[in-house]
Amino acid sequence: MTKLGYVTIQIEPDMLEEVRDWYVDTLGLSVVWRSRDFCMLGGQGGARLGLHAGTPLERPERVQLHFEVTDVDAEYEDLAGQGVPFEQPPHNTAWGYRVAALQDVAGHTIELYTSMDEDEDL
Repeated sequence: MTKLGYVTIQIEPDMLEEVRDWYVDTLGLSVVWRSRDFCMLGGQGGARLGLHAGTPLERPERVQLHFEVTDVDAEYEDLAGQGVPFEQPPHNTAWGYRVAALQDVAGHTIELYTSMDEDEDL
């Protein structure tokens, strides 16, 4: 079986640092590696996100990045309290997750989610 290493999104070159800082400051990701045109971010559990300076999609909101958190309601309250705007507050889905939606500074859709199955570990 093939293991997915990371996902890369294209960012306007002049926004690369701003987008990187948003993921670090807002979602707590860390910089794993960076160069002038690329930045690799890491999260818990080995997940990685690449930010590459280039031509972004015309509709960046169509890119959806999902981040699992321990308590989506607590994350929402914390981030909203810091002034981070959300598209949707926490709500239950039919597929067993509680999610809250927002956008990064480049317009990509971000969903924070927590499993509603209490037996499932992060």
